[in-house]
Amino acid sequence: MSYLNDYLYIDDEVKFRVYVEIDATGSSVSELHVQKPDGTTSVWTATVADINYLEYTTQNGDLDQEGFYQLHAYIEKGTTKKLGNTVEFTVKEKYE
Repeated sequence: MSYLNDYLYIDDEVKFRVYVEIDATGSSVSELHVQKPDGTTSVWTATVADINYLEYTTQNGDLDQEGFYQLHAYIEKGTTKKLGNTVEFTVKEKYE
């Protein structure tokens, strides 16, 4: 499990670069699966940034709740479906 050291803020633009344990090049699906503080989930479509990394830059509305988030990478390549390790981070209101 990984943790981000600094707080993020609602509607920040953040580039996530997430390690995956398999060669992600040529994958048919590359996503970040996100659980928000209220328990709802989102799927962010990522790009393969390097052999073992996925990247995604948040859009307005992605980080829309204050609290604790969890995300992990998800890859489909051929018949392989791989879920990555969980990354945890906290999002705060901008002017607390």
